[in-house]
Parts: sequence; C-alpha cells; structure tokens
Amino acid sequence: ENSPNMELSSSGMSNPNPLSNRQVGFDACSSEPIRYAKDTEEWKLVDEVYTIISTIRDPEHPYTLASLGVIRENLITVSKINKSNPHIRIEWIPTVSNCSFANIIGLCLRVKLIREMSNPWCKVDVYVKDGSHESQAEIDRQVNDKERVAAAMEKENLMKIVNECIRDEY
Repeated sequence: ENSPNMELSSSGMSNPNPLSNRQVGFDACSSEPIRYAKDTEEWKLVDEVYTIISTIRDPEHPYTLASLGVIRENLITVSKINKSNPHIRIEWIPTVSNCSFANIIGLCLRVKLIREMSNPWCKVDVYVKDGSHESQAEIDRQVNDKERVAAAMEKENLMKIVNECIRDEY
C-alpha cells in the first residue's frame, strides 16, 4: 500500500504536507554530536556553511530547508585539501524518497555556496544522504559535475527557480 507522501498528489507536489522541525520537535544540532571543538577553523567553516545554506527555501513549500530538516549542521564536514583550501562535504535529506525537486535542491545548495563562501577556493561536494532518495546516485553525479552545473546555470527558467529559493529576503 502506498503512503500518501510517496506519490504525487493531485496538486502535483511530491510531499504536499511536509512537517517542519518545529512541528516534530527536531533540533538540527542535537541529532549527532558536533564533530569539531568550538572556535576551531573547522567549526567556524561548518558554522559559516550552515549559516549560508540554512536560509534556502524549499522549491515546493514556504519553509527553509533547515526548518524541514533537509539540511542539518551535523551533516556538514570539513577537511583540508591543502593548507589554505578546505574541502566541504554537505549531505542532505529529502523530505520524501521520490522528491521531484531533488536536483533543484542540490543545485541551490551548490550555487548559494559558490556565491557566498568567504573562501572562493573551497572544494564543495553536495550529496544526498545514503538511502534517502531513490535516484541518489544520479542526483549526486549531476550536482557534483561542474559542466552540468554550469549548463544548468545557463537555463533561464531553472535559474529563476534557484534564485528565488536562495535569496535571503522573503
């Protein structure tokens, strides 16, 4: 038997009634321990990344990705490529395993970080959390392919959606 959240509704939404973190009592910072000691360079980068992406709006709903639990501070990791260039890995969790906006959400995460990171030399990887989407490998491949991202950014209609989702004022 299909659950109502696993198929497209009559409104065309893959998840017409998402629960926000407030509704389910979720605290994005408490589901796993923070990996870095406070005030270290890594902790500051995780905080910067989370601050940047926490305001991204869901393409289907008037909620931020943070309020829906799609992005979580504990799913951001930082390592060093070399002395001055950090590698940032973001994992995110769609609200449903067949989310039809997954590519757009991944693109929003990447584009906002490219535009707003204080260190332009960061390597950024964006991945759907293992097992949380039925097309995970395909989405990960598209969102982390520079040529595909560049081609997507040239599509006016797609960038209109992305820009609407990533703008900070509502």
